[in-house]
Amino acid sequence: MASEPTDLTARNAVRHQIRDGLPALDATPVPFNMVRLEPLTDQIGMAATPTQTVFQARYDLVPTQEHMTVTAVPGTLVAFIDGSWAPTSPSVDVDQNGNFTLPQPPLKELLVTYAWQYLSDGEIDNFVEESRRWLREFEEVSQIPDGLVGALTRYASALALRALQRTANIADQKAGDTEINFSDLAKSYATQAKELESRAEADRSAYYSRGAEKEEPFALSEGLAIEGYEPLR
Repeated sequence: MASEPTDLTARNAVRHQIRDGLPALDATPVPFNMVRLEPLTDQIGMAATPTQTVFQARYDLVPTQEHMTVTAVPGTLVAFIDGSWAPTSPSVDVDQNGNFTLPQPPLKELLVTYAWQYLSDGEIDNFVEESRRWLREFEEVSQIPDGLVGALTRYASALALRALQRTANIADQKAGDTEINFSDLAKSYATQAKELESRAEADRSAYYSRGAEKEEPFALSEGLAIEGYEPLR
């Protein structure tokens, strides 16, 4: 028998479903998206002996760039300082604004590598909670039986993709001419969300042996603030 789901295992499952961020509960967690060797040398001060230790990741190498906000995955940023290929961990980890602090100031070169994500843990947790309420009769995620865990994960993932579809539509209106077609991106989110939602509803109906009738969700996701997500390849 599978173990009881928890908020953490549900979050991990959603990250796998939408392939975003770092599935931290895996035996060997591997980020889905990485920026490698982003140059930040221009942020080093011009003093003869630089003393600056606070820098900011730019996310310039993220495909959607400034049009869909991302954050660095906590605990993944490392720096390569002054030509050394020995990674240096920050003394203060990168925050949601991209700021981090190094234990010593670089003198002439700074490169950083980090994992990035569109959705924070809190945002995914909101979708898991909404999905739990959609299942109606369980007060905690840990009360959800094995037969409904798939429905929980798929419905939460569909909610995320619906919200990200809206974000991509906004980017399409504002981005102008870019290498990424945000209209196609939004359509891809919508297609994936519809498929996951249908599978979740089928799983729920099968569990309760109620046939294929569709029940209205207990709550909608329009009020949740979510940033973008790149679709599955």
